Amino acid sequence: MASLLPRFGRMQPALARLPARGAGREGRTVVKAVRFLSWLAAVGAVVLTAGAALSPHTPGAALLNNVLLQVATGTLGLVVLLVLLRRWRPALLTVAMLACQAVLLAPGADLGGIASAARASAAGPVRVVAYNLLYANHDHARSLDFLRHEAADVVLLEEVTPEWAGALEGLDDVYPYRIQCAYRRGCFLALLSRIPLDRAAAGFTADGITPVVEAVVTLDDRPVRVVGTHITHGLYRGGFAYQARQLDSLARHLNASDMPTVLGGDFNMAPWAPRLLALARDTGLAVTPGLAGTWPASLPVPARVPIDHVLVSADLRADTRTVGPDLGSDHRPVTVTLSFTPTDPRPSRCTDQTSALGCEATSP
Repeated sequence: MASLLPRFGRMQPALARLPARGAGREGRTVVKAVRFLSWLAAVGAVVLTAGAALSPHTPGAALLNNVLLQVATGTLGLVVLLVLLRRWRPALLTVAMLACQAVLLAPGADLGGIASAARASAAGPVRVVAYNLLYANHDHARSLDFLRHEAADVVLLEEVTPEWAGALEGLDDVYPYRIQCAYRRGCFLALLSRIPLDRAAAGFTADGITPVVEAVVTLDDRPVRVVGTHITHGLYRGGFAYQARQLDSLARHLNASDMPTVLGGDFNMAPWAPRLLALARDTGLAVTPGLAGTWPASLPVPARVPIDHVLVSADLRADTRTVGPDLGSDHRPVTVTLSFTPTDPRPSRCTDQTSALGCEATSP
């Protein structure tokens, strides 16, 4: 008997891993189910991560890429669950996927802390609002009240119907200068400003693909080209191929000038989306980072996706980015404060091609 005790001691760790004798077959079935589900969940994390990484090459994966932040949140919860269950191998695989997701999210993360501390220029920051009003949003009062009290220098609006165009006239005392294409099919953009507009136009890029509204404004005694746009989502009008054509057309339009530029609007893609990053690279603009989502407006922060953006050229820098309240649209407004970088402004070769877009600015 004494000789059996050492053997029993060595068997105890293995016995501890087995279900209790009373559990019988049911207990072993539960253990197998936990093992299977653990690996299934880990493999699911691999598939979702690979899909997001392949989004530039697989059109359908672009939608998955937009919700990558939500995927990463779920992956983090899965890691915690697997650790609690002591499923170490699938937990390790899931941690590796979480690290890959973090790398993919990094371009949209506010690593520089712009949302926590403003770095305003001596002349004070410039405030730009980008906001999709929503065609079907008939609650004008809340949006008008927000724009009035936001006191931005420039406001870029999307989905501006004729009804909305009429309602926006109530802001003429705050934003007396306006250019819009609310009455032109497929455009529905507006630019409001408290600063006089020069070379203002609205319509489409030269090939008629991408809607744009733009003007030159003087900020801090320097001319700045402000451009608004609305890029289609991949499930509408030609899908992701058409979206790619819109972005290419927009890049050519922007590259016609090296004037300091602010680009804002509804891009229907997250700040870490490869296509948006490609637009930034091709035009020399930088996406204002931030993970706080703007769509769908009614959902809480973790469930919203940041698809409304402001991009700026190297002459400018983003000091703060703030997402506004739910105003009845399916988007929330985003406000970005900007200032000039401490370098001399580049000489401008701004062309007059925007005059061919076919609209005139309105002023008092």
